Amino acid sequence: QKFKDLTDQSCTNNRVKYHIKVAAGVDPQVLMEDIMSNLDCLRTSVSWIFNAIHDNKLAFRVNLVRYFNELIASQKQIILTKVYNDLITAQTELDILLAIKEVFPHIDDVIAIIRASKSDEEAVNAIMEKYQLYYTQANRIVQTRIIKLSQVNIDTLNANIEKLEETVAEHTRFVCDPQAPLNRYIEMLIAFKEKYG
Repeated sequence: QKFKDLTDQSCTNNRVKYHIKVAAGVDPQVLMEDIMSNLDCLRTSVSWIFNAIHDNKLAFRVNLVRYFNELIASQKQIILTKVYNDLITAQTELDILLAIKEVFPHIDDVIAIIRASKSDEEAVNAIMEKYQLYYTQANRIVQTRIIKLSQVNIDTLNANIEKLEETVAEHTRFVCDPQAPLNRYIEMLIAFKEKYG
């Protein structure tokens, strides 16, 4: 009802162009904003070129090549950021487990330090100084319940460390490979097509 006429004036140079004649009483600027509000998925990745808003005509062109390039670049960055964040998380957890493994032979002494300390901060500083650990490592040990520390199984600990080392190595290879984000995006598109047709 807002459109009086819509004409496809697309050409062959990878551009799509429509001329929209707005119905009487409809503000072209409001219509443009309405169109954009219903295209939020394209707002940040499509370069809209508004040629004219006059005489109740709204004309715009979409450069498809530029659109897809920007879309792919955006998706690659999203994928890369997620993998990088996963890498940081896995590396942090690995550092903590390695710290627990380091103090494992002295776990009874660590528990004694925690129990004798007047505060968590005091316990953290004492463990850092005695076992040459980083703050995050010592703090994680202190924040772990004493009963859980006393029940640490070295085989389970080693298995978890090995798994995290593999995860860190895999994520590191990914973020160092410029082609990896694009390959992941292609895999996601193929999986989407196979699922939804």
